[in-house]
Amino acid sequence: MRGDVLDPAPKRVDSDDLVLMVAGLARAEPGVTLDAIARRLQDMGQRTPRGGLRWSRSSVKNLLDRAKEQGLVCGPKPAG
Repeated sequence: MRGDVLDPAPKRVDSDDLVLMVAGLARAEPGVTLDAIARRLQDMGQRTPRGGLRWSRSSVKNLLDRAKEQGLVCGPKPAG
């Protein structure tokens, strides 16, 4: 039997961590687009909330909206 089958699964990032990450990216560069945030998350190897590898605008927007509700980000929404 192969040992790697029994290795622990990689830690899944909590969605609250993703909210903070997206908020940080949006605050670091005001006016950044949803696509640019998605590309940065993919470049960092960050998995989507459902565990996927490819980020979509809607996933980023959802996290950004949650960040705004929590007061982590203010101002106009990034462009699509």
